[in-house]
Amino acid sequence: MNNIFSIKSGVDERLLQSSIGIFRSRHENMFVYPYIFINKKTFNDLYKLLNPNYDDSKRIQKDEKLGFLGYYHDCKMFEDNTLDYGEIELR
Repeated sequence: MNNIFSIKSGVDERLLQSSIGIFRSRHENMFVYPYIFINKKTFNDLYKLLNPNYDDSKRIQKDEKLGFLGYYHDCKMFEDNTLDYGEIELR
């Protein structure tokens, strides 16, 4: 079951957290962590929000060539530039 939602009014981390909680509650196994698919620009803005002392030159980007961006609260994040800025898909 896919769930696409938008955080276009600025990167809204609370909406992302609540959407993950809703996704997990819809599954019988509460240990299910969805994969997060996100546009590269949205990811960069979310990363800057979560890391106020952001320095792009120090960020490790080796796995980004494969589409893997990192983890967000135990959920794997992947780049999907078919999504618009602010759209996030949980699978």
